[in-house]
Formats: sequence, C-alpha cells, structure tokens
Amino acid sequence: MIQKITKLLTTPTQELGKWTRFLVFQVRIWFHCIRLLKTNRCGTQAAALSYYTVFGAVPMTIVMLMIFQMFPTYRDMGQQVQEFAYEQLNLNKVEYSPQAPEPDVQTTQQQAGGTLAAGEPDKVSIADKMDEISDSYMEKLNAGAIGVVSGLLLMYAAIKLFSTIENSFNIIFRIPTGRSFIKRMINYWSLITLGPLLLGLGIHFTARFMMMEGLHQGILPYVRPL
Repeated sequence: MIQKITKLLTTPTQELGKWTRFLVFQVRIWFHCIRLLKTNRCGTQAAALSYYTVFGAVPMTIVMLMIFQMFPTYRDMGQQVQEFAYEQLNLNKVEYSPQAPEPDVQTTQQQAGGTLAAGEPDKVSIADKMDEISDSYMEKLNAGAIGVVSGLLLMYAAIKLFSTIENSFNIIFRIPTGRSFIKRMINYWSLITLGPLLLGLGIHFTARFMMMEGLHQGILPYVRPL
C-alpha cells in the first residue's frame, strides 16, 4: 500500500487522470504547507503575536485616547473609534471572572452563620477592563502623576506590537535585514497617531453620508417638486 502511494506521488502529473491529478496535488500542497509551517516557526510566531497583542492593546488604546484628548472637539470621535475597534476585535464579547478578594474573618463568620450568601463574581469583559485601565491612566496623566519613565514605557509597549508583527513577516518572507530603528519608529508612531484620526474621520463621514442618504429617501422626494 505504501509503495503504491509513493509511486502515485512520484508519477508525473501528465500521466495521471483528472481526479487522480487533483488528489495528488492536494497531498503535495498540504505537505508543502506543513513543511513551511515548521520552517517558519509559525507556532512560535503566533504565540509571540498573541502575547504582544495582549501586552500592547491597552497602551495603544491609551495613546489613541491621548491623541484625541489633545483636540477637545474630536473627543467624541475618539470614543467612536474605540468602540469600533472593540467591536472589530470582539473584545466586548470576551468575558472573564475576576479573582475574588480573600474574605476577612468577619465575612467568614457571617458566611458560617448563614447571614451572607456566597455567589459567583460577575463576569467582566476585556473591553470594560481596558476602559477602566485607560480612564485611570488618563486621570493620573491629567493630574500630573505620570512621569517621563512611565510615558516612555507606554510608548515602548505600544510600538513593540508593530515591531513583533514586522519581524514575523520578515521571517516568513525570508527578508534578511529589516528596516532601521529610525525608520521603524517614524512609521510606527505615524501609524499609531494618524491611524486613529483617519479612522475617526472615516466613521464621521460615513455617518454623515448615511444621514444624507436617509434625508434623500425620506424628505427630498417631497421637497424636489417644489
């Protein structure tokens, strides 16, 4: 059986039938994909991207809010961009149970006496937790409690995510040398700062266009004859 399969895979495709050629092609391409997955260390790359995504999501959110805080007129737009990002990443649907605090002696006695019913803690979504951390950081920033070191760490965490993504693609596409540090910083920071603004403008103009389309369908047909 193994000899027949080996002979079938090594036979030139011109000598095979239509369906046999299709099956041989599928077997070859899947073996080739598995070989490339091992060569490119895709499991390691996926683990690194997952870690740095979790590590850099909150700093990126904070930087995005800081950009919109600089322009008071666009603060509402920043909230829309934040909600849009949460919906696209499904962060508002992913929930977890926070770790309950350790009960003190009085609480333990009340539970033993039956005066307090123990229940499971409410689940919290990742989006709500990110909002909580971001709001806390923004309050400290407005109060002047955030120093230079904290700001630099925030920028590093936000930029490191893009650096990891670029390094992963460089490994997959066999790029021997990446871009210089200066070019990376300029491109990443431009993406972090200008990206939310452009996305917010896109959401704003989309809403305006939909509103004008609604007016066109609801009011303008009656106004046009006048």
